[in-house]
Amino acid sequence: MPKEIDTGKKEYFIPLYVERLQNYVGLDGDNDFSVVGGGHPGDYPSGAGNSTVLDVRQKVAPSLDFVMPDVTLDDGLQNRLPKHYGFLKSVSRLALDAQTRLGSSIGLCFDELAADGTDSSKSVIQKWGGYEITIER
Repeated sequence: MPKEIDTGKKEYFIPLYVERLQNYVGLDGDNDFSVVGGGHPGDYPSGAGNSTVLDVRQKVAPSLDFVMPDVTLDDGLQNRLPKHYGFLKSVSRLALDAQTRLGSSIGLCFDELAADGTDSSKSVIQKWGGYEITIER
Protein backbone atom coordinates (compact mmCIF):
# COMPACT_ATOMS: atom_id res chain seq x y z
CA MET A 1 0.00 0.00 0.00
CA PRO A 2 2.78 2.57 0.70
CA LYS A 3 3.99 2.25 -2.92
CA GLU A 4 0.53 3.11 -4.29
CA ILE A 5 0.11 6.01 -1.87
CA ASP A 6 3.52 7.49 -2.70
CA THR A 7 2.83 7.14 -6.44
CA GLY A 8 -0.51 8.90 -6.03
CA LYS A 9 1.06 11.73 -4.02
CA LYS A 10 3.62 12.34 -6.78
CA GLU A 11 0.86 12.55 -9.40
CA TYR A 12 -1.83 14.47 -7.48
CA PHE A 13 -1.48 17.34 -5.00
CA ILE A 14 -4.37 16.17 -2.80
CA PRO A 15 -4.51 14.60 0.67
CA LEU A 16 -4.85 10.83 0.64
CA TYR A 17 -6.91 9.15 3.35
CA VAL A 18 -8.95 6.12 4.33
CA GLU A 19 -12.30 5.97 6.08
CA ARG A 20 -12.88 4.08 9.28
CA LEU A 21 -16.03 2.58 10.70
CA GLN A 22 -17.56 4.50 13.57
CA ASN A 23 -18.16 2.27 16.57
CA TYR A 24 -21.48 3.90 17.23
CA VAL A 25 -24.93 2.84 18.24
CA GLY A 26 -27.11 5.36 19.98
CA LEU A 27 -30.69 6.32 20.54
CA ASP A 28 -30.42 8.79 17.68
CA GLY A 29 -29.05 6.18 15.26
CA ASP A 30 -31.08 5.45 12.15
CA ASN A 31 -30.39 1.73 12.23
CA ASP A 32 -30.72 -0.82 15.00
CA PHE A 33 -28.11 -3.33 13.85
CA SER A 34 -25.09 -4.28 15.89
CA VAL A 35 -21.93 -2.30 15.18
CA VAL A 36 -19.91 -5.51 15.02
CA GLY A 37 -22.25 -7.37 12.69
CA GLY A 38 -23.60 -6.71 9.27
CA GLY A 39 -25.39 -9.47 7.43
CA HIS A 40 -27.12 -7.36 4.76
CA PRO A 41 -26.08 -4.52 2.43
CA GLY A 42 -26.07 -1.29 4.41
CA ASP A 43 -25.35 -3.03 7.71
CA TYR A 44 -21.92 -2.38 9.19
CA PRO A 45 -19.08 -3.07 9.03
CA SER A 46 -18.86 -2.24 5.35
CA GLY A 47 -15.20 -3.10 4.96
CA ALA A 48 -13.80 -0.01 6.61
CA GLY A 49 -11.39 -0.52 9.47
CA ASN A 50 -12.38 0.64 12.92
CA SER A 51 -10.51 2.33 15.74
CA THR A 52 -9.20 -0.99 17.05
CA VAL A 53 -7.02 -1.44 13.95
CA LEU A 54 -5.79 2.14 13.60
CA ASP A 55 -2.29 1.08 14.67
CA VAL A 56 -2.24 -1.49 11.86
CA ARG A 57 -3.18 1.16 9.30
CA GLN A 58 -0.46 3.46 10.62
CA LYS A 59 2.09 0.67 10.26
CA VAL A 60 0.96 -0.52 6.81
CA ALA A 61 0.28 2.92 5.31
CA PRO A 62 2.33 5.55 7.19
CA SER A 63 2.21 8.03 4.30
CA LEU A 64 -1.57 8.46 4.43
CA ASP A 65 -2.41 12.04 5.38
CA PHE A 66 -5.28 11.16 7.70
CA VAL A 67 -7.90 8.62 8.70
CA MET A 68 -11.46 9.94 8.75
CA PRO A 69 -14.69 8.59 10.21
CA ASP A 70 -17.18 7.09 7.79
CA VAL A 71 -19.89 9.75 7.54
CA THR A 72 -22.47 7.43 6.00
CA LEU A 73 -23.43 5.64 9.22
CA ASP A 74 -26.75 7.45 9.58
CA ASP A 75 -29.39 8.20 6.96
CA GLY A 76 -28.53 11.48 5.24
CA LEU A 77 -32.10 12.71 5.61
CA GLN A 78 -31.63 12.88 9.37
CA ASN A 79 -28.45 14.95 9.41
CA ARG A 80 -27.00 18.17 8.06
CA LEU A 81 -24.48 16.67 5.64
CA PRO A 82 -26.61 17.00 2.46
CA LYS A 83 -26.98 20.73 3.10
CA HIS A 84 -23.24 21.16 3.67
CA TYR A 85 -22.28 19.03 0.67
CA GLY A 86 -24.72 21.05 -1.46
CA PHE A 87 -22.94 24.23 -0.41
CA LEU A 88 -19.54 22.69 -1.11
CA LYS A 89 -20.70 21.67 -4.58
CA SER A 90 -21.78 25.24 -5.30
CA VAL A 91 -18.31 26.63 -4.42
CA SER A 92 -16.18 23.68 -5.55
CA ARG A 93 -14.49 25.55 -8.42
CA LEU A 94 -13.45 28.36 -6.09
CA ALA A 95 -12.28 25.93 -3.42
CA LEU A 96 -10.28 23.77 -5.83
CA ASP A 97 -8.61 26.87 -7.29
CA ALA A 98 -7.73 28.13 -3.80
CA GLN A 99 -6.24 24.75 -2.84
CA THR A 100 -3.62 25.13 -5.58
CA ARG A 101 -2.33 28.33 -3.96
CA LEU A 102 -0.64 27.59 -0.63
CA GLY A 103 -1.78 29.84 2.20
CA SER A 104 -4.84 31.10 0.33
CA SER A 105 -7.39 29.20 2.40
CA ILE A 106 -7.94 27.56 5.77
CA GLY A 107 -10.22 24.92 7.19
CA LEU A 108 -12.18 25.10 10.41
CA CYS A 109 -14.99 23.46 12.29
CA PHE A 110 -17.02 24.64 15.25
CA ASP A 111 -17.87 21.87 17.70
CA GLU A 112 -21.38 21.48 19.03
CA LEU A 113 -22.05 23.39 22.22
CA ALA A 114 -21.75 21.34 25.39
CA ALA A 115 -24.92 20.38 27.28
CA ASP A 116 -24.28 23.26 29.70
CA GLY A 117 -24.01 25.73 26.79
CA THR A 118 -20.26 26.24 26.97
CA ASP A 119 -18.29 26.52 23.73
CA SER A 120 -14.99 24.65 23.39
CA SER A 121 -14.32 25.97 19.86
CA LYS A 122 -11.12 27.96 19.45
CA SER A 123 -10.88 31.16 17.43
CA VAL A 124 -9.02 30.95 14.12
CA ILE A 125 -6.76 33.88 13.25
CA GLN A 126 -5.39 34.24 9.71
CA LYS A 127 -3.49 37.02 7.93
CA TRP A 128 -4.26 37.74 4.27
CA GLY A 129 -3.16 40.73 2.22
CA GLY A 130 -2.35 42.94 5.18
CA TYR A 131 -5.54 42.05 7.03
CA GLU A 132 -5.80 39.96 10.17
CA ILE A 133 -9.04 37.97 10.14
CA THR A 134 -10.46 36.43 13.33
CA ILE A 135 -13.06 33.69 12.88
CA GLU A 136 -15.01 32.76 15.98
CA ARG A 137 -18.47 31.71 17.01
